[in-house]
Amino acid sequence: MKLRLKKGAGCKRVPANKVENLRPLGAEPVISGASQDEAEEFCFRKSTEEGWAVINPFDDPHVIAGQGTIGLELLEQLPEMDTVIVPVGSGLRQDSYNAFFLYNKGNL
Repeated sequence: MKLRLKKGAGCKRVPANKVENLRPLGAEPVISGASQDEAEEFCFRKSTEEGWAVINPFDDPHVIAGQGTIGLELLEQLPEMDTVIVPVGSGLRQDSYNAFFLYNKGNL
């Protein structure tokens, strides 16, 4: 299934280059709220009012699984590795990597 992005919502803290990168895809970026929480509330309200599909960037199992594929690529290209340094922020990538490596390498 392929989705076409029509609108993307974010808060005022989203970097301008990320907002502008949506336009060539045919999307209309919508900035709402001063925080991620306020932007999320806006999205859920639009979901109810206008039928927007909300894809959570942190708590969606498909997003988490997609991040975990980076671990697969690392393991395929560097099977002998014993250390992975992961940038952290929301914790999503770190959780995805941890789950992948624990399952596939046991202890890394």
